[in-house]
Amino acid sequence: LFRRHSLFISSYAKRNFLSPINRVLAWTMGSYFRCPVGARADVNELEYIASLHQTSDAKDDDWLDCSIEAEDVKHFLMSRHGIDISKEDVRMRIFDGLAGGNDVDECLDLTEITAILLIPRLLKCVEQKCHNEVEEYSPVNDGCIEIKEQNLDSTKSNSSQQGKEIIADVLKVILGDVFGSHNPVPLTPDALRQIFAEYEELNLIADDGLIEDMIHMAAGDDPDALLDVETFARALTSDVTLYDVAKETSFTTSYDDVFGKEHETTQEDFNEDSHPPADDKNDSNGISFTSSNDRNESSGIPSSSTDDKNDSSGCLSSTTDGGVSTLYTFPNVDFIADTYRSRFQIVFSFTALVLLLILYGLDADKTEVDVCMNKSFGCNVGTKLLIWLYKLTQFTVSGTIVLTVLNLGNNPRGDGIWEIIASLAGIVILIFIPSTIKFSLWFINTGFSAENSLGYILLIIGSGLVFIQIQNLARILWKEKILKMNGCFIKIFTFGETYLKDEHAMKQAAAFKINRMINNAYVLHQHSSNAKRVVPSNDISTNARSLRNYNKAADNFELVGGLVWSMKMYLSGSLLRTEGVRFNSKHLIGYLLQTVIIIVAFPVFIGISVYLSDLYDLSFPEPEAVFMIGGYLPRLWMMELSLALAPIAAISFLIYIWLMIIPSITLTTLKLRSGFIPSLRDPLFKAYRANMYNTAYVIGAMIWAPLVMALVFYSLVFIAVLLIVWQVTRTVIFTIAAGVVATVITVLVKQLVVKILLFYSHAAFYRRRVMLSNIATVVLECWHIGITLLAIISRLGKLLAITILYLGRIDRPFLAEDLQIDNFPLLFRQSILAMEAHRHPYIERLGVMYMMKLRYGHRFGRQAGSIWRLLFVFALMPWLRKYRIQDFTDADDIIEKLGTASNKNYVTKIEAENESLKIQLEELVSETMGTASNKN
Repeated sequence: LFRRHSLFISSYAKRNFLSPINRVLAWTMGSYFRCPVGARADVNELEYIASLHQTSDAKDDDWLDCSIEAEDVKHFLMSRHGIDISKEDVRMRIFDGLAGGNDVDECLDLTEITAILLIPRLLKCVEQKCHNEVEEYSPVNDGCIEIKEQNLDSTKSNSSQQGKEIIADVLKVILGDVFGSHNPVPLTPDALRQIFAEYEELNLIADDGLIEDMIHMAAGDDPDALLDVETFARALTSDVTLYDVAKETSFTTSYDDVFGKEHETTQEDFNEDSHPPADDKNDSNGISFTSSNDRNESSGIPSSSTDDKNDSSGCLSSTTDGGVSTLYTFPNVDFIADTYRSRFQIVFSFTALVLLLILYGLDADKTEVDVCMNKSFGCNVGTKLLIWLYKLTQFTVSGTIVLTVLNLGNNPRGDGIWEIIASLAGIVILIFIPSTIKFSLWFINTGFSAENSLGYILLIIGSGLVFIQIQNLARILWKEKILKMNGCFIKIFTFGETYLKDEHAMKQAAAFKINRMINNAYVLHQHSSNAKRVVPSNDISTNARSLRNYNKAADNFELVGGLVWSMKMYLSGSLLRTEGVRFNSKHLIGYLLQTVIIIVAFPVFIGISVYLSDLYDLSFPEPEAVFMIGGYLPRLWMMELSLALAPIAAISFLIYIWLMIIPSITLTTLKLRSGFIPSLRDPLFKAYRANMYNTAYVIGAMIWAPLVMALVFYSLVFIAVLLIVWQVTRTVIFTIAAGVVATVITVLVKQLVVKILLFYSHAAFYRRRVMLSNIATVVLECWHIGITLLAIISRLGKLLAITILYLGRIDRPFLAEDLQIDNFPLLFRQSILAMEAHRHPYIERLGVMYMMKLRYGHRFGRQAGSIWRLLFVFALMPWLRKYRIQDFTDADDIIEKLGTASNKNYVTKIEAENESLKIQLEELVSETMGTASNKN
């Protein structure tokens, strides 16, 4: 009994003393969460990208079914790549071929999106022996495709199955589901109809033309072809071989992968490549791009007509012959999609702008404005309004000019030397000259004192901008020479060009995540390693097993996060290369400005403390002041001690806020992707899409919120320390502290007694000793009548402390989500979601496939190939079938097309399943008898 009680007390101490400390640290740092993993997390992420891609939520049904409509694709291509295309062109040029079925040309459902995402992975599973650029489209070429032995070793999954095995195993699932056998069957129209019926693609059963195209794509003109691995691999990839999988490892943009220099020919060549042969009735419109090297310059085929019935925006989105155009989008200052060349340049430029406004803009000449002669309240309002508008005009006009000038040459597609020279001149005029020459204009008052550390930080940032522009000039003038240099010099001359590195990392992340998604689905079809009895290997279909394993693994998770983990992943680049988590430049600008605040704040707070201490000493010199006031005035050492501890506390909390930025962005992004923070099925998620201009608050909030919090903590710590050491309040404070300590001890003893009582009298909600429980309840009710007042006061103190702490943190919600009082956490998430909507690895890959369809038209992606890939998705990931959107056609026509072959195959399938059940039953009986004999 003693040992039992001692163990209980030991475990109680660990839970109630050590665990609370860990919980407090984890809660205040906010850097850990239970991240869902496996196939369920992959489905959550697919739903997440659908909610990001969708642009209209007028109808809840259309929102929840994860469908991507033509309008969504139109807006994405414009916002991300500046491609101006009409909704009708999206339907005719992109959806025609990538969408499966005859009735879904209006949208892409989640299964079709998944099939599109798998295209590069499927191509890696085959070897392309022929050149992608063929003179005439041929759906089958036996010399082009063979199975490739490629490991899926880019994920941490236990399964490292090769591409050949995955395709073969998925085919076995299809054959087992439909025909009850793993043996190849003749590839006939009846066989395809049985496959459609099994996977409930009923509207395709009556489409004889599609069935013939699918057979021709997989087997060519061979009438005796079998549905084997080679045929299945050919069917999955023969219509998408124009996609070059080697581009996934190249340092090029996704736009250049499709419309890069290798495609820069004449206008006629583009028209000829894009238009199908005259006898192809399914693809009669062409697409044309100019040979301009700058995608952001206005391009496309001129058109005398600007009418587009499907485009309500009123802009020129398509030409009369089906071509598309790209518009100049001012990518130098694109804070939403980060389309500029150098992230360092945009971050340094905006930081320089903020420092310029603080150093010179706040002290600019003020013009006195009088609305009227009297001093009435209305006149005061009018005067203040005009002064406020005047100051805002100064900030907005001068800030826009400065930011534009400093970011000249930051266009990733532009190589203008004069832009770079103009930017260098602007850096000298705006940063270096005001630091050395004193003058005053209507919007600026220059010059800074030697004690102003912000001025020297501005000069350092200006030097960085000069270095970046010199890099750009060297890249343009001596590109060939730079490429012949060794690796160190190349890194020096390309240090500022982050866009190619980021694009390469995002392509790597897309490949990594797709491989992981396939592996997560693949392992669910396998036998459980923890099962006591292995399911017989001659099971015909693994469909039921995969669904069962999917439901079992729905609650799997891993602990993700931590300050060290997040910083290590970010600084090493693994976060971008594996997960594709890309930080918005707004957050990086705020992070850099917070770094400047920490550097400047420490001497500033120390200076404030020294100034206040000297002022106090001069105002109340000792001992005269003490004698005059009768000993009530605080001594000088008390003021000095309070003023010494206050800056330490303020700077400590500033560093805390600064350290939490990167982990918070990382974990918020992972929470959104994994479904930990709901997206598609959360009604509040639509609020994030309401007003994207609200994200302009983020940088300002990241600057002022920590600074205000530091000032508040400075004041509170000063007052708290002074009250403790001041002779007038010292006795009161220690009396209160003694009462608090006594109360805490009492509460701890009460908690120990309650734990013991619970151990003996309760089992969860039920009572094991009812009388003991009733007596204890009455005693505790009486106890809490007296102590609850102290608990409420304690709650008030904790709420005030946390409120002050979260004053500087805009990255985490503090109040309940239904209390829309504090919008800054919503705006912070909104800025993350805006970046994700443009730069999520899956959405980037979808964008590449959209552009491939625009570039090659009917030569890339056909309906027959899309249906084959849909069947691959249905077999590998049967849980995605609930997201399939289709219309049911005439049942009589379907029954007529199926014929008697359906009954024969159904009987064969039932017989195979019965045989499998018999084998399992026999093994179970033999295992049971063997266990009984061993016991005897």
